[in-house]
Amino acid sequence: MAFCTNSLCMHICLSFLYSALLSIVLNVSVHGCLPNESRVLLSLKAAFYNPEIVYLWEGDDCCEWIGVVCYEKELGGHVRKLDVSSWGNQLEGPIPSSLGLLINLTELDLSDNSLSGPIPPSLGNLLSLKRLNLSKNQMSGDIPLSFAQLSSLVSLDLSNNQLNGTIPSLGNLLSLKSLKLSDNQMSGGIPLSFAQLSSLVSLDLSNNQLNGTIPSLLTLPSSMQTFLLSNNSMTGTVSDQVLLRHSSSLEELD
Repeated sequence: MAFCTNSLCMHICLSFLYSALLSIVLNVSVHGCLPNESRVLLSLKAAFYNPEIVYLWEGDDCCEWIGVVCYEKELGGHVRKLDVSSWGNQLEGPIPSSLGLLINLTELDLSDNSLSGPIPPSLGNLLSLKRLNLSKNQMSGDIPLSFAQLSSLVSLDLSNNQLNGTIPSLGNLLSLKSLKLSDNQMSGGIPLSFAQLSSLVSLDLSNNQLNGTIPSLLTLPSSMQTFLLSNNSMTGTVSDQVLLRHSSSLEELD
């Protein structure tokens, strides 16, 4: 076997060895599930323990688990989507606060299960989140004030839960197009900050315990297509002037 005997050859050999070692390191960090994100998902698995998850979430690579989608390795391999809505009422218990550590999530869907307890404020740390759906569960308590930080949100659905308290100020969510808080126990009035939601297309606050006067639709974006307030204790009427201003876009008003 020939060995390198001069400085040039030694340099080439060392460069090759360095490249090989670097490749191994990179493969460990970006192939499959990243260790810290794997630990978070394993904590979810423990919190939502049932035979269905135990069966579906097995193996070393959490990016291969049902409902988990990761970025390509060139983009870092982080978990970008978690969707367990299709498991149909299988998940029970509270949402672990550790879920807020998956800071690269753009989509989180835990809907249509039997999750209970308060919504962890740590979800407000998911600043890349565009779609958040916790609907059709048994979540209780207030909507976390930290949700005002989710400036990338396009869709927020917390409907069909047992949430109470007042609606927090969400005026910073300038990308928000759809907001569904219906079928809860929300009280108080509609925040004036909603006037800042310039991208809002659909707003559903029906079937709550809201009170106060109906805010003028003149303060809501002209692009509004759906505005639902039925089955609350709101007072006031919607003027013909308001209806005329939104006649080209408004498809459903109740």
